[in-house]
Amino acid sequence: NLSVQLLYRFERFGDLADLQGAITLFEELVRSTSVWDHRYLRGLANLGSALMYRFERLGELSDLEEAISRHRVAADLTPHSHPDKLGFLNNLGNTFLTRFERIGELSDLEDAITRNVVDLTPHGHPQKPGRLSNLGNTFLTRFDRIGELSDLEDAITRYRDAVDLTPHGHLDKPGRLSNLGSAFRARFDRLGELSDLENAISRHEDAVDITPHGQPDKPGYLCNLGNAFRTRFLRHGDPSNLEQAIFLYSCAASASTGPIRVRFQASKSWISCTRQKRHHSLLHAYSAAISLLPELAWIGLSLSHRYDELGRGADMVREAAAAILDSELPETAVEWLEQGRSVVWGELYKLRSSYEELSAAHPDHARRLRELSAALEHAGTTREKSLVLLEQPSSATHRATESLQQEADKHRALAIERDKLLQEIRGFPGFEHFLLRKQFSQLRASAHSGPVVILNAAENRCDALIVLAGLDHAIHVPLPAFTFQRSAGLQNMLEKLLGHARVIRSDDRKGDPATLRGVSWESLLSTLWNGVIKPVLDALAFSVRRTPGDLSRIFWCPTGPFVFLPIHAAGLYGTQHSQPGHKVSDFVVSSYAPTLSILAPSSNPAVVPSGALRLLTVPQPASDGLPHLSGVAIELEHIRAIVRN
Repeated sequence: NLSVQLLYRFERFGDLADLQGAITLFEELVRSTSVWDHRYLRGLANLGSALMYRFERLGELSDLEEAISRHRVAADLTPHSHPDKLGFLNNLGNTFLTRFERIGELSDLEDAITRNVVDLTPHGHPQKPGRLSNLGNTFLTRFDRIGELSDLEDAITRYRDAVDLTPHGHLDKPGRLSNLGSAFRARFDRLGELSDLENAISRHEDAVDITPHGQPDKPGYLCNLGNAFRTRFLRHGDPSNLEQAIFLYSCAASASTGPIRVRFQASKSWISCTRQKRHHSLLHAYSAAISLLPELAWIGLSLSHRYDELGRGADMVREAAAAILDSELPETAVEWLEQGRSVVWGELYKLRSSYEELSAAHPDHARRLRELSAALEHAGTTREKSLVLLEQPSSATHRATESLQQEADKHRALAIERDKLLQEIRGFPGFEHFLLRKQFSQLRASAHSGPVVILNAAENRCDALIVLAGLDHAIHVPLPAFTFQRSAGLQNMLEKLLGHARVIRSDDRKGDPATLRGVSWESLLSTLWNGVIKPVLDALAFSVRRTPGDLSRIFWCPTGPFVFLPIHAAGLYGTQHSQPGHKVSDFVVSSYAPTLSILAPSSNPAVVPSGALRLLTVPQPASDGLPHLSGVAIELEHIRAIVRN
């Protein structure tokens, strides 16, 4: 009973801790109940449903596979005459449909249809509307895949029946109305009948109106209604429809509950509409999207999954920085680029923070946070190792799968507990923004060892942003002679040059200038020098230093295609440019940094600088699929000799 109530509360408020608690209790029920006890089968079915909720929330494919497994066993072991049989088959069909939507195997879609039990469900049965709606989902999905209009007509019929049979005030009424609206809009897209579009808007409006604020499904209903208004704008050109779509997307993106992927997609739609209209809320849309990135790449997910999720907004942060620079707010651009880039790296870095200020004010909370952070980092590492075990021979696969599931559960539980602790800490005076986005006034301290130059490449403009520790504003250097297309072209040029170098035997490499069908290192490095580096050095008023020891330090923080370019080597390399003053290395010593935060000075350094040179070298003579580098050990000895001297 407790597990079911936790699941109901999760459905209402979306608290992941409730869902995790329900799953734990369902698993305990299944383990402690005899297979021949029907409570075992109901426990399996409930566990499958809870795992499906977690898949929909977090997107972990292992949860979907586990849900299918639980529902399959529950359906197979239940006698045909038992009243729960149809419900278990319906659940199984839903999981097959979800797997089809994720992976695209047509067999899953057919399995979803064959397991539908609408015809076997008597009229007046309380589950009849839900099963009709599920069948409508299957027909609509098959229409999207195959394009048969009869499937779309069948979907509309089933959705309409489901809505008619669902009483007013029922929790599932909004979802069934929204499904019907989506089917009407799909038919409008196919046939162009305006009545279908008006029906779609009407049903979506009804779904939104009867859904209370704070309900986790509401952002999805708002998005569906926004999509319908956007479609009407594209048909009629009436700007009021686009204005309404912008408002709806903004409400969905700003909601405090609901699936993160739905809210993030809403923010992207909001951005797209505002760019189309040059709407005043464009910067608000970008800000909302950037603020959702840490949640999108939640620390309780596996590392690979977090990177996959961040791929949904790969270019968005750079475009946001370009938009804010159009408004001449370079400090905000620095803040956004810092918040939206290296999200996974930044979260891992926070796990190793020492939290000095928190320790001074609230030592117990600081101690618990350090413990949870260390355990969370260890759990994440262990989880990745378990993923590797899945590649072992089949005899070990089952054990590896069990181990991976256990590690994943532990990982998520620690992440949930840490999230709740952070919420508690942020309730203390002075800690409202603890471990949240840093202001520019905090970030500029990272330039304590030299200027930090952020290079941003966006669709319509490229820029450099220079951060200096002693300056309360960022220096904005537009790069009008450089474009995103040019940066991507240089990246492509570099790949060709490196590919050409790999096919030359090491014995044949004489250090001569490399040229490949008119493409040369000189042209690459000179383009980078003239279009990007020289304007930055001019803005800093750096001059040529005759003695290498007098060179200034500079940190390059590249984005987009800039990440792949040899910024430290940019310059003019022809014989006519042999005098100092034509290369980066004539002015500065270059280093790279993924973020400003990684350069931040510690308020309590663990190691007192001794003044002696300390150097870390990482030799890697072997790498998968590549030839062994025989000179690594010899080069390392040369470096050691130089350091000792």
